[in-house]
Amino acid sequence: MTKSSQEVETIDQLLADPWAVAIQDIWEQAAHNPDPDKRKLFDALHTYVLDKRQERIINEKHFVIYRQVLQLSDFSNGVFRFNNKKPTPKSGPFKR
Repeated sequence: MTKSSQEVETIDQLLADPWAVAIQDIWEQAAHNPDPDKRKLFDALHTYVLDKRQERIINEKHFVIYRQVLQLSDFSNGVFRFNNKKPTPKSGPFKR
């Protein structure tokens, strides 16, 4: 079975601009479509559109990834703490 040139052109237009696609609708189809093959197709389409959007954002000139060096003291009871306070001797798993 071959696709008509009009169908292929429509798919190409859909994939040309990932920001013009309603990604929420694609995700809902991937999650709730009764046909498992269509769910796989919509999941792949959702992943593609999301990747293209992320790629565009990352390639923007002003995009910067900030990195913070974490220390063991930043974790108390296995949960990351956003402040830089050291655990007190009576708190956390590091009782002295």
